[in-house]
Amino acid sequence: MAMYKRICRECGISFEGGPRAWYCPECRYYRRKELNLKRRKCGGTRRKLGSSDVCERCGAVYIVRSGLQRFCPKCAPINAKETDARLGLVYYNANKDKINPQRREKRREISKLRPKKQCGGKGKVWTLANKDGNIYTTDDLERFISTHIETDEKIVAKVRGRLYEMWRDKRKNPNSDRNYKGWKIIGTQPKSN
Repeated sequence: MAMYKRICRECGISFEGGPRAWYCPECRYYRRKELNLKRRKCGGTRRKLGSSDVCERCGAVYIVRSGLQRFCPKCAPINAKETDARLGLVYYNANKDKINPQRREKRREISKLRPKKQCGGKGKVWTLANKDGNIYTTDDLERFISTHIETDEKIVAKVRGRLYEMWRDKRKNPNSDRNYKGWKIIGTQPKSN
């Protein structure tokens, strides 16, 4: 559980607390005291300690050991961990600039050092043949697909994926005779600059 600087919603002072901490220890003490007094006066429905109840998480029957118990002993720590993780993430996303101001700069520096990936057929010269036997070469596979094979923009990515699959097959098995709507990949070469 991450401990961060929090601001008390009651008195406004700064204190260290976990993801569910809204009040400083002093205000929390007085709030709990008032709440206990209200509960005693109210009297409402109570569960007797030692009676049995049903776990809200797994449905198992457990013995009540405290008035606010909602989960069996197996599920209670799991639920607390999930709740802390969820609330901690919400808090972190809302305050990540304050918590870790150097993070963005570090990530930018790291991304500058990484080599850029070649994607979408860039960096290769593709040689394709249609069903009539005409041979085409292109260095921009997406543009070639949209002008010669499929004009619908939504389907271009799907066609590119199919051509990549055919290309991978061809590399593993040079005698592969797969085609897409009569189009075959004859080969690829690195693009010369």
